[in-house]
Amino acid sequence: MTTCPKCEYRRKPTDDAPDWQCPRCGVAYNKVMATNGNARLQAGVNHNSNRKAPPAPTMEVNAFPWKLLLPLVILVAVGFGIWKVKHPSTATIANEQAAQFAEAKRDFDNNNMHSAMKLFAPLAEQGNAKAQYYLGRTYSISIHFSVGNGKDLVPDYDKVIYWLEKAAKQGDAPAQVELGKLYERGIVHGIDKDPAKAKSWYEMAAAQNDRQSQFRLGVMQEESAKVQFDYKLAANWYRLAANQGSAGALLNLGKFYAEGKGVEQNGVTAYALLTLADEKFTKHIDEGEGFWASSLKESLAKKISAEEQGKGLSLAAAIANGASIPE
Repeated sequence: MTTCPKCEYRRKPTDDAPDWQCPRCGVAYNKVMATNGNARLQAGVNHNSNRKAPPAPTMEVNAFPWKLLLPLVILVAVGFGIWKVKHPSTATIANEQAAQFAEAKRDFDNNNMHSAMKLFAPLAEQGNAKAQYYLGRTYSISIHFSVGNGKDLVPDYDKVIYWLEKAAKQGDAPAQVELGKLYERGIVHGIDKDPAKAKSWYEMAAAQNDRQSQFRLGVMQEESAKVQFDYKLAANWYRLAANQGSAGALLNLGKFYAEGKGVEQNGVTAYALLTLADEKFTKHIDEGEGFWASSLKESLAKKISAEEQGKGLSLAAAIANGASIPE
């Protein structure tokens, strides 16, 4: 028998109500059933919407063994540090060499030759021309100095020539001049006087506009001119050096102008050059070649007028300010 979905009345055979209607509450069975069905359906939807979505499947990944890698990283870092110490950059090497050279030069200037020699030697062996020049100079110092073992180190002219030539062949002008001096004057310790070699070394330095070599070439040419009676070349060398401020060249060229040797005699120019040579020697005592300038200037002053002396002083001031020596 039919049961009402609303009031749950169980229909009886004796009930007079239509088959589609509940005899007790009068509702239509199908209407109540349709309403109840929609409610159950919505309840199911709401229930599913509140349910959490299951987590997405994940792929299991084994953890990376970082603890095992750390010692390797440390080892590589230490190894790189050691390699960097043993293989410094070019800039680092240059800076270290410059510092070592500066220290060696200070020792040389302070006459601490033993220390200077120890510092210059490795740089010279590496081909540093300036270090080679100074190392040659340390071997040529004629003053004995202690090497720390109760003995004194004396000049070694074989090593002087060896290191000076090393530097000179690299174009170092001071080394070329030093070799020129050695061969010009000759040294008893195994170095024979050789004017041709001296001139050759001087000319190499003079080609680099070195004033000392130009002055020495003028001296050598003047000595030669005493036989050949041609002082023009000597005057040219003196002029080159004098224009660069060489006291000796100023002195000798002044003498040439005073005597008319290799140049046209000119008391004004002679007085100007002797004035400059005297001033340079007075201010810089190491410019020893200008020693006789004062006495020569006084002697010349007795032969020229006061007006010429005044012009000479004006010319000296102009030359000191950069003007070239008149020919």
